[in-house]
Amino acid sequence: MKKCAIIMDNGFEELEAMGPIALLRRGNVDVDIVSVEGKEVTGRFGVTYSPAIPMDEYDFSQADCLIVPGGPHYKKIENNDKVKKVIRRFFEDDTKVLAAI
Repeated sequence: MKKCAIIMDNGFEELEAMGPIALLRRGNVDVDIVSVEGKEVTGRFGVTYSPAIPMDEYDFSQADCLIVPGGPHYKKIENNDKVKKVIRRFFEDDTKVLAAI
C-alpha cells in the first residue's frame, strides 16, 4: 500500500482517526487527511486537523486505501451522497482497501 486517504467530517472520533494515521505513517505509508468540507476538520473532543484536503479537490483514484473513522459524524457521512459514492468505489474495486472503524 502506497497511499491512504482518511475521510472525515466534523465530529469524528479522534482515537479512531489518530491511531490509523500514526500507525500508517510509522509504516511509511503516505496518508492524506480528507475533509468532507473545508480545509480543516475537528473531532468530537476538539482536536482539529489542519490543513485537510477538501474532498471536492481530492483525487481518490490515487489512493490505495480509504479509511472512515467512526464517531458522531457518521450520520452526516451516511447522508452524504458524494461520500457514499467514494466508499462504494473503494468497496467495488478489488485492488483497493476499504476500512471503517
